[in-house]
Amino acid sequence: MFVVSQVGWSGAEVVVNVSIMEWWDTLGTTVLFVVSAIVYAGTVFVIYRLAKHVLWIAAPVCLYIALVPGVWNGYMSGFDATRAAALQHGYANAFALEHMRARGRYLTCNDERIELSDDAKPVCRALRTMSDASSER
Repeated sequence: MFVVSQVGWSGAEVVVNVSIMEWWDTLGTTVLFVVSAIVYAGTVFVIYRLAKHVLWIAAPVCLYIALVPGVWNGYMSGFDATRAAALQHGYANAFALEHMRARGRYLTCNDERIELSDDAKPVCRALRTMSDASSER
């Protein structure tokens, strides 16, 4: 299930963020996607060899249970693991914001579901100030 969740996360990240990712980010994410897909295919092959009839039920159920939440969690978090943790806990501090990608930081600062700590508020204010300055140009 973990491997298929990684396939969903990595595959959706490549599809959604390919235009804003650097080439090494795209390469790394693609490698994660391919390796995870190979591990999943190997697992399905082993299950197929052991229990061919159960596979007709197990494979679609496993795919749905693992792939859909992986894609959804990745999409909702902007494919940033730190943002995913902030969403899960409903809380973010300055350390978390500083360790997010730019898109994740922007989404977190503007997300009403996430409570910002006192030290995180200046980070978000600085982000808003920079975005306001760039929009005035």
